[in-house]
Amino acid sequence: MSPIIREPQSSTSRGSAGVQFIPITTPVGTFKVWTRKVGDNAHVKILLLHGGPAFTTEYFESFEPYLVDDKGYELYYYHQLGSYLSDQPGTEHDDTLWTPHRFVEEVEQVRKGLGINSENGYFVGNS
Repeated sequence: MSPIIREPQSSTSRGSAGVQFIPITTPVGTFKVWTRKVGDNAHVKILLLHGGPAFTTEYFESFEPYLVDDKGYELYYYHQLGSYLSDQPGTEHDDTLWTPHRFVEEVEQVRKGLGINSENGYFVGNS
């Protein structure tokens, strides 16, 4: 089965502004994961980690009025590999792609791809 490749889009009514696909290198190939930047702040960048991969990021949208509009922070929505707006590799890769270690490496690649570092980066997530 071939991976499902999605065209750039937004999961919200705010359109596709700020959408960026980050390439993720895995043991079975390179795939793209969906991210969307909201706000602009070089000093406070927050990467939102949804539970899943069955969940996505819509429930984080309630943070925007406070964290972006009031506080002026920069938020990054991110769909893990296999989640709705990111590439969805075929099931033949289940044993190699769906491990905690591989997901940690994915977050690291996303962090670097978005320019988030120890000086400006924060993570908010749940499972």
